[in-house]
Amino acid sequence: SQVGARAMAGDQKTAYGTWSEAVLPTRDVPEVDYSSAGAWKRPLRRTVVALMAFGAMTALVAVASSSVGGRVSESSESSAMLSERPEGLELSSETSETSTTPNIILYTIDDMGWNDIGYNSMDLPHATDFMNSMAEDGIVLTHYYTQPSCTPSRSTIMSGKFVHKTGYQNLEIQHNYPLGMPISFKLLPEHMKGLDYRTYGYGKWNIGHCNEQYMPHWRGFEKFLGYNCPGHGYRDFNCGMDAGVRDMVEAWQSENSSTGEVTYHWRLAKELLGIYDTELYRNTLNEDLRSHHENHPHQPFFMWIAHHGVHGTEDSEPQPPDTLLTLENKEYLESLDVFDVHNSTFWKKRKITATLLMSVDNALRDTVHVLTELGILDNTVIVVHSDNGGDPNYMQGHPGNNAPLRGEKFFYLEGGIRVPAFVYAPGIIPKDLWGTEYTHMLHHVDLLTTFVALGGGDALAEDPTLDGINFWP
Repeated sequence: SQVGARAMAGDQKTAYGTWSEAVLPTRDVPEVDYSSAGAWKRPLRRTVVALMAFGAMTALVAVASSSVGGRVSESSESSAMLSERPEGLELSSETSETSTTPNIILYTIDDMGWNDIGYNSMDLPHATDFMNSMAEDGIVLTHYYTQPSCTPSRSTIMSGKFVHKTGYQNLEIQHNYPLGMPISFKLLPEHMKGLDYRTYGYGKWNIGHCNEQYMPHWRGFEKFLGYNCPGHGYRDFNCGMDAGVRDMVEAWQSENSSTGEVTYHWRLAKELLGIYDTELYRNTLNEDLRSHHENHPHQPFFMWIAHHGVHGTEDSEPQPPDTLLTLENKEYLESLDVFDVHNSTFWKKRKITATLLMSVDNALRDTVHVLTELGILDNTVIVVHSDNGGDPNYMQGHPGNNAPLRGEKFFYLEGGIRVPAFVYAPGIIPKDLWGTEYTHMLHHVDLLTTFVALGGGDALAEDPTLDGINFWP
């Protein structure tokens, strides 16, 4: 059976290498100061239910010869935090001219364990307050299953097939592996492009970059910004395990309007070195939302945000900048000190996990705010989940927690493969279903068939070998 294709011989360009020197950013990155968050403060509500080298596509606003320096900055007004979503959200006057096919956002949080998300958590219930509130206004998926680690999970998300069909049962693709998801497989973004979706990706790819044809911009993503190895430094992008390579790439497609010919581009994003990656993905995603709304209002979009956070093993400088934490977050972190009665290393590192959870939570809050600002939230489906179970190894990073489930990342026990997940679609899910639970079993493979169905297609009719089902009613 196919276990991924080897790198092609001859003049095929490989997608990995080293940076000869550290290159500092050449432009300012927009920062959102969350410390003045009083205007969006909402009641703390809690439901206790005791994702090297270089292979990613660009998220440039302009394609072809656009420069990274042309990235749009977020204004302080548009970056303000979203308050509680108003009842009967009013759509902008532009809404009637936009696509009626639902937009889809898949928000993947790397290594978030069962006990890490607030509505499940026994030790960090308020680390994800915004996601808690989204879950209360959405549907919680109580039996959502995955593969036990990064590459196997992403292979199922992108292919809609179980790992025994992809060859990725237990393999973690490293920076120098001459492997990739077989090109014969039609991946999720390719399916969505076939339904006239614009496709954008951010973050961790990790299913092969042995040559350019295996990278995201050749596999359906029109724009992608991110990385390929299992983990890297949050600011220096240095691939772990002493690989000696930095891992951040921009790549994109451009199309000749006369001939329809598509050209593929990628480059090492050296000038982004030093920027905290959660902030980088958030800013890029939000500017792409605005650009899409302005330039392609009649087309729906599919966005995959495969965050680096809260991945911990051997990833340097994980603590997010203060601008990604709210005043409430900082006060809550201080309150957690009361539990550290033994001055333990574990609890200090567990608090680092809390800050990472807060950063991805606040990044999502910003994105929902932009969707609201553009008047398209009510026509958007957001699925939030983890790629696999949490990693409790606090000796090599900051620990995840899967309690009360047995097991952890890399293990085929529930702690490794059963993860937090919910669906938020306030304009699509009937209001009487908000705050409910879906208790039937779901798996990563079901995303492809479901998203294609939401876009008006039938993936199983096209490829009966898919393993997923459409779980949307």
